[in-house]
Amino acid sequence: MHQAVQMVYSSVFDKCQAVIDRWIQKQTDFAAIMTGYNPAGIASEQFKLLQQAEKIISIGITTPLPAVFTDYKTNVIDPKKTAFDNLLVTLQSHAGNAKTKVTDFIQDVETSLATLSTFDAIKFNQKEERNDLSSEKVLLAQLKEDIMTAFSNILGAGNKAIADCATAITAVGALLNNTDKINALLKASQLILGDEALLIPQFTIDTESGNEFEKAYNSRKLKITTSYR
Repeated sequence: MHQAVQMVYSSVFDKCQAVIDRWIQKQTDFAAIMTGYNPAGIASEQFKLLQQAEKIISIGITTPLPAVFTDYKTNVIDPKKTAFDNLLVTLQSHAGNAKTKVTDFIQDVETSLATLSTFDAIKFNQKEERNDLSSEKVLLAQLKEDIMTAFSNILGAGNKAIADCATAITAVGALLNNTDKINALLKASQLILGDEALLIPQFTIDTESGNEFEKAYNSRKLKITTSYR
């Protein structure tokens, strides 16, 4: 189970990292282009520069363009860049996942992916061309089924062991020899505890027999003490 959950985390982390690496490069490319931005520059050149910058951080291209290129930067480019940077920070934060449940982690990441297509044409899940964690959800669903099957098998085996043990204990009553009864009870216990289980039989003797055992023990103890002297 632990390995399956680890596979889910690893899959998400790897995909997040692919986006993070790509977006860090986008930030570098964006910054390089914006070094040429000049509020006092030629309007046509500045519009062209800002359009190139917008293409790096956004899928949607602004049309029609604002009449003034400084407005284009202030009202369009800057907000888009801020949103882009914020989403990148959020994606980076998933690497330090603090959620105790994998399902909560999945939900957090999918929430981040809701606006991914606004900034990037490349899908989060490039293999299936999707911006979600459907593949990871399938793995979790399969893990859930495996766990349920395992518990069902354990429960079935436990119930069978209990029933077999009860049957074995009932059969002990028909045995006449105490040795046979003890052996039968020990075997019955192994149906519950396993073949390697070893129980030590405990019994209570009558008072008279107990006194005789005590006398014999004390007598033996006295002989051992005397021999050492």
